[in-house]
Amino acid sequence: MDSVVPFIGIDFGTSKSSTAWYDHRIGRADVILNAEGKQITPSVVYLGPTESETLVGDPAERKLGQEKVDQRRFVFSVKRDLIRAPTKILDGKVYSPVKVTSLILAKLREDADKRHFKQPVDRAVIAHPASFNTLQQDKIKEAANLAGFSQVALLPEPVAAALTYAYTGLKVGQYIMVYDFGGGTFDVAVLQRIPDGTFRRALASRGLPKCGGDDLDRAVYKYCEEIVQREKKRQISLTDEYDLRFLRLCRECKENLTSQRDYTFSNYLPSNNGRVLFEHMLDRSTFESRVRDYISQTVTLTQEVMQEANGKGCQVDTVVLIGGSSRVPLVWHSLVESLSVKPDEWQYQDIAVALGAAYHAQQLWGTAVKDAWANNILSKTNEVTTKETRSMSDQTPNSRYSQNPYQGDPQWPSQPQEGYPPAGAPNPSFIPPTQYVQPHAGSSSPYPSQPHQPGYWAPGPYPPYPGAGVPLNQSQQGNGMAVAGLVLGIISMFTWWYLFTLPIPIVGIILSALGRRSATRRTMATWGLVFSIISIALTIGLFVIGFIIGLSQTPT
Repeated sequence: MDSVVPFIGIDFGTSKSSTAWYDHRIGRADVILNAEGKQITPSVVYLGPTESETLVGDPAERKLGQEKVDQRRFVFSVKRDLIRAPTKILDGKVYSPVKVTSLILAKLREDADKRHFKQPVDRAVIAHPASFNTLQQDKIKEAANLAGFSQVALLPEPVAAALTYAYTGLKVGQYIMVYDFGGGTFDVAVLQRIPDGTFRRALASRGLPKCGGDDLDRAVYKYCEEIVQREKKRQISLTDEYDLRFLRLCRECKENLTSQRDYTFSNYLPSNNGRVLFEHMLDRSTFESRVRDYISQTVTLTQEVMQEANGKGCQVDTVVLIGGSSRVPLVWHSLVESLSVKPDEWQYQDIAVALGAAYHAQQLWGTAVKDAWANNILSKTNEVTTKETRSMSDQTPNSRYSQNPYQGDPQWPSQPQEGYPPAGAPNPSFIPPTQYVQPHAGSSSPYPSQPHQPGYWAPGPYPPYPGAGVPLNQSQQGNGMAVAGLVLGIISMFTWWYLFTLPIPIVGIILSALGRRSATRRTMATWGLVFSIISIALTIGLFVIGFIIGLSQTPT
């Protein structure tokens, strides 16, 4: 591979996960296909009797499709509750939420190792919900360590999505709101875009910890349960737990109803006395009536955050949707009706977080690219390991780093503390007061000449091509403005030359000749010469102004 030192960005999702890398050959991040040749890996684990029989992702889902399989061996949505989820004990082995998470992360790493880079990958940027507190983030780091990663940086999902949005060539305003409706949680954050390409948290993020795609799936399940009880006089499951196979069908129903008007269930229910067929058609309007309460909660919270931001002078001008659940048509229509800013449409809702994590990984650990556009030659510089990115062995919980239990955002200690950053800090990209962030483009030094203000996200520069720090299309736009300014100056010069510079001196000479016989005409001749000088000065001035305007629009 062209990438000299492999590292990846990971979106560890409640229901689905994905990985990405920064491809120097094309100057942007790209998704890494898993062993099954897909962009998305289901966050599902089958805990087999032996280690070789344990399955993750699509193989685990296929295993679930087997009729006689023991559903107690499956783990879904482990990310939803990393702290309080019960531990599974199977075959004398203990599987904690952290252990199950490590199996998912290990699958993502191994697919990148064997199928993409053909060499070990031990560094990753892992994205997490903005509402995750310090303890939850520590659990992700612990799981990553168990999965074989020696160095891990964490990045809030809204920041990762904002990075992807900015560097896919889409127009980004000064304040961007990220509506993150994922599989297990909902988060909404307002970020301020800084001219140098970084993002600053404009105000505290807010979220709903138990509102996501899982809840929509269960709403469909309960709807079907009512029909089964009415028609079959029984429950869907033979136990008090959800039937995982049918719950997966409910998720499939939800996903299909994002693009079609109805979905037909036609499958057999679990039974001890022969097969029981369940057939039912669910249309989109009925589905929306069942999930409307969850979506209304997200829209209401989004309205509150936008009003708060606008009230504090942070006028939101860009709204971005991420997360698979944001594809539900009711989400789009509800936001359009409720917000003053129409959400932008883009195709990266499912992979935006992974791509943004890869961009951030490139900034942390990437190699310098020299004349890559001309000769595709990559030159490796010394690895820059900043104090924000530390070995997993150094990551331990630290009570000095407090967490707002309601808003889920980092609250930095009021007094400077020894060490940098506080152990267990939720995001190495969130820079505390007085610390320096973001190296200059093309420089191996991790420190710029001036410190950023407290609270700045430091994801840039991305990517390391000419015009770094702004999207490529903005750089091209600036060059266009420079050319336009130059053309304006040339046009102005010739316009003034032909309209004033040539005629006025001629008139002045004629008046001067006539002025030998009249003092009045000598005065007119003098003014003719003065106007000639003025016209020449204006011509030069307009040319210089046009040229300066053009250059001022070119990114540095």
